[in-house]
Amino acid sequence: MKVAAGIVQYRFWPGISDTIQAIQAQTRPPDELFVYDHASQDGSVERIREAHPGVEVIEAPVNGGPGAGSHALLEALAARDADAVLFLTHNARLSPDALEHLVARLEAEPGLGAAGPLIGYADEPDRVFFAGGTIDPRTWDIGFRHVPESMAAWDGAPPHEADWMELAGLLMRTDAVRQTGELFVGYFYQYDDNDFTVRMRSKGWRLEVVPAARAWKQPGQRSTYLEVRNRLGFVNRTAPRRVLARELVRATWFTLRHTWRPAPGKSREYEFRSRSRAIVDFLRGRWGEPPESIRRLGAGRYG
Repeated sequence: MKVAAGIVQYRFWPGISDTIQAIQAQTRPPDELFVYDHASQDGSVERIREAHPGVEVIEAPVNGGPGAGSHALLEALAARDADAVLFLTHNARLSPDALEHLVARLEAEPGLGAAGPLIGYADEPDRVFFAGGTIDPRTWDIGFRHVPESMAAWDGAPPHEADWMELAGLLMRTDAVRQTGELFVGYFYQYDDNDFTVRMRSKGWRLEVVPAARAWKQPGQRSTYLEVRNRLGFVNRTAPRRVLARELVRATWFTLRHTWRPAPGKSREYEFRSRSRAIVDFLRGRWGEPPESIRRLGAGRYG
């Protein structure tokens, strides 16, 4: 099985060097490896090329947000002459034998579209962050499997199926990627992993977590606006029709509840404006980055 590995990176020097070295040190290294730089324009491309002269670096002319970077990497991977592709974010570090275990599963199971590692927190390596995603078929609520929380408790555990997967560290059969189609960049950030891998399952491919393969990463920040709008979009794009009406009612109810009793550290104004604008923007079909007014309220890059 020929494997192409790609890393999407944005201004993550020198941290990305650890990710590259971890891939190059695999007991079963990929047949080709490249870095997709999402218009960092901070000198990191030059440093990567200098430190890793054998690694191809593709430079994007503009940065369209995290989702656009993931989409571009998937597109570049799917275009490679490979049987399987390994998707990596710049902060995802694999254990030395991770790819060997993932490749073995795809080779042993023809119906398996993707196999991913057990993922731990980068700042707490012994604590499990992700052991597969779940979806409640009645409500389409997503969940993270993370119990048992100790990485050591998973030693010797067999592979198990998942409803959705994190893209970081995921080895996907190239045919499955091509059949699934494009990653939806409209989310901008949050829910793109869920959407893509759920659609892969809808094409008849199975998803699997391989606990013998390990990876570590740090989860990113969350945005209330993106959580609400993208959740509605995810339901609309992947769930049975009956679920969307219920979800709109629930999103409205949570807007009222969180406005009355905001989460710790968040104001009533932030909760109301973020959630109500998210619902309106979903209904209007407005995608992409959160509005500037919401980002200012959230005091963060993604609001």
